[in-house]
Amino acid sequence: MAEWKIKTKNQIDIDKKPKVYFTCHTDDFEKYFDKICEHLFKIYDCAICYSEDINEAVTKDKKDILLYTNRFFIVPVTRNLLTTPNSAMDEDILYAKEKDISILPIVMESDIEELYLQSDNFGEFEYLHQYNCNINDMPFEERLKNLLDTVLIDVEIKKYTKAANISYIMSEFDKVITYYEHIYSLSCKLLGENNTKTTSALSFIAHINRLIGDKGKTLEFDKRRYEVFCRVYGEKDPETIKTLNELGHSFFEFGNKEKALETFKKSYDISYEVLGEEHPETVGVLNGVAYATFLVGNKKEALEYYKKLYPLSCRILGNDHKITLSADRAITTISKMLDEE
Repeated sequence: MAEWKIKTKNQIDIDKKPKVYFTCHTDDFEKYFDKICEHLFKIYDCAICYSEDINEAVTKDKKDILLYTNRFFIVPVTRNLLTTPNSAMDEDILYAKEKDISILPIVMESDIEELYLQSDNFGEFEYLHQYNCNINDMPFEERLKNLLDTVLIDVEIKKYTKAANISYIMSEFDKVITYYEHIYSLSCKLLGENNTKTTSALSFIAHINRLIGDKGKTLEFDKRRYEVFCRVYGEKDPETIKTLNELGHSFFEFGNKEKALETFKKSYDISYEVLGEEHPETVGVLNGVAYATFLVGNKKEALEYYKKLYPLSCRILGNDHKITLSADRAITTISKMLDEE
């Protein structure tokens, strides 16, 4: 039975080096293994793991080891790999995709990009082309380093995401926040500030702070989130409107009723313009406006808002919705308070 082998730059401290798994088409091993190792060792001090029998697919036991000990898979991409049955593509790469293990593909032949991009091959996986060598291109090893940096950041994001999920299950929310702060920072570098994964990380940090009752941190991250969403999506994007509404709630929870009212009114005006008066988001924001108006002591104006809100909420959200029921109670309560004044 084939055993694993490990190749390093100097065979020193093998156990301390990050592990990388090499796989390829059977016919490509002798042609490309040493070449790729040479390039990779110049920029990354790692241990490259491979099977002594390249014909053998990774067994289940080996796959479990790979999942926890190898940082990513590296594979030379050839026409043979993409068009003929082989264990590298049919077993190893498929496994990496299923388990969300990062892959560093290096295209070793020309005119196979269309094959590479097919969904049943690598699809949208970023790759490095060995023969993309126009006069203005940077050297291959510099391009390899850039792609490697991208892959390693992706590896770190996945590592922190897994750790955050475990901590969330264990209710270790301080750790979840720390992990997601790392994820946000890394996502900015890898994907850019306007990527949905990046903004989602920022949103999750605000959510966890709200969950643990840290009103100051919740407000801080909701402010940041709104600024980012305005910059990325624009002030009138539905997601930005939703974020502004959540910022209003954060101001309210922090005890700043005046700022909450100002924020809710701004959110309502934009939501009314963009989504329309009868959109559920607009109805929800109007509820915030009505409540914040009452809290700052303007009962008459609050009553007018609630009278406007109630029939809208009945029609849009339903008679039994909590906003509808709350508006009904508020009309009765505020009307009584005004009568007694």
